[in-house]
Amino acid sequence: MTAAKRQELYAFVPGCMCPDAAAHYCGQLSVNAFQDEMRKAGIASVPLTARRRGYLKSDLDAWLEMKAGRGVASDPFVDRMKSLDNED
Repeated sequence: MTAAKRQELYAFVPGCMCPDAAAHYCGQLSVNAFQDEMRKAGIASVPLTARRRGYLKSDLDAWLEMKAGRGVASDPFVDRMKSLDNED
C-alpha cells in the first residue's frame, strides 16, 4: 500500500479492516507478523464477503490495551453471562 493510499485510508478509522490496514493500525507490523500475533491471541478475522475477511477495530483495540498492560481483553458474551448470573 502506498503512503498516499495509507494517508487517505486513515483519514478515518473503519470499524473493520483488511489485514494490511489492521497490521498498520497495530503499529506498522508486517502482515505476516500481525496475523501470527492474532493467531496467538485467538483473535479471528470476520467474513466480509465470500472472499474477503477483516479484523474488527474493537478486537484490535482490546489486544493493544492488553499488550500495554492496561487490562485483559474481555469477551462481551462472557461479561453478559456474568451480569445475568448476578441479577438473581
